[in-house]
Amino acid sequence: MIVGIITEYNPFHNGHLYQINKIRATFGEETQIVAVMSGNFTQRGGVAIADKSLRARCALLCGVNLVLELPFPYSMSSAEFFAQSGVHILNALGCVDYLCFGSESGEIESLTTVAEAMLTDEYHNELKSLSNDANTKKMGYPQMCEAALNKVIKGGHSDITFTPNNILAIEYIKALIKSNSDIRPFTIARQGNDFSSKSFVDGDIQSATSIRSAIYNKDISALEYIPDITKSIILDSLKSGDFPCDEDKLSTAVISHFRLNSPNNANDIHDASGGLYNRLKELSFETNNIENLVSSAESKKFTRARIRRAIFNSFLGVTSSQIKELPMFTQLLATDDKGRAILKAVRNQGSISILTKPSDTDALSETAKLQKKLSDSADSIFQLTKPMPKSGNSALRFTPFVKK
Repeated sequence: MIVGIITEYNPFHNGHLYQINKIRATFGEETQIVAVMSGNFTQRGGVAIADKSLRARCALLCGVNLVLELPFPYSMSSAEFFAQSGVHILNALGCVDYLCFGSESGEIESLTTVAEAMLTDEYHNELKSLSNDANTKKMGYPQMCEAALNKVIKGGHSDITFTPNNILAIEYIKALIKSNSDIRPFTIARQGNDFSSKSFVDGDIQSATSIRSAIYNKDISALEYIPDITKSIILDSLKSGDFPCDEDKLSTAVISHFRLNSPNNANDIHDASGGLYNRLKELSFETNNIENLVSSAESKKFTRARIRRAIFNSFLGVTSSQIKELPMFTQLLATDDKGRAILKAVRNQGSISILTKPSDTDALSETAKLQKKLSDSADSIFQLTKPMPKSGNSALRFTPFVKK
């Protein structure tokens, strides 16, 4: 049995360990787990608190057998495109039986009902009607989706449908259906405090948001909520100047970018259409860091996550036309013996290029090479967010973590 997870591990914490243990309790101790993990940029638009190699190593030590990268810019996309990209990689492996994900509801049947409804023509017609209606078109996109869904599903739907993990869960199921995947969905009820909570609650499981918030505030007690086996790795990384990574170090460069540039293809910048790029440019003259720019630009029309993605896509030159293709490659980040056996099987039946060393890039198609170049550019910028900035040529020296 092989179970896939699409994840960020930002950082890896007790809730992630709970999911891994729950998978093996459900499917058996011999179950092999493959994680498709975000690289150095995350889905809601920002840099990861730790680089991908450290996060992958923590995952492997806690029970994941194989960690593959969901590269930039796919890792920093809307929930729909993030899910499609991750499912695409798992499908391409040709050996995954289940996709496991957390959700607030914990009920696969209700999530599947919503996912199926959102794929119907009736739902899309309702959504189009709402977006064209003067009374509703100023609603945020998530609110329009929820309103359209209420008209399609008889009797309405649960109030928790559009909570963060449920949104991703629905998109995972939609992606499986749309790709005619043989992979079956399986959900585990999310544990601990609210996804966006910045405060700790009673218990061993806390949200990644609250853990990151504490770490950025130099509250070392946050390490109580990550698995014991990974604490020494985090502490060593803290001492060496590799952790925590902080996007604010890019603020001057990002604000300068908006003040100086007015690209002709602003509408093609991914997630920056609809006047958002011009809004960010105007506001850049009144703000001096990324967080202030996000807060100033936030509105019913533009969510914080979309604004953050638009900022980094603008800064790194990511256009919608560039990422029409789903990822044509993935990179090996970490593996153990069971993971190596999976890789061997994938080489015989998989349909995606898996890079295990820098020179593997030479064998990629021209389109895949362009995708890799864009991902490498983002990684080079990411190195500047570390407490002690590192060389931008890290991609040329990257080696996966192998657990003996």
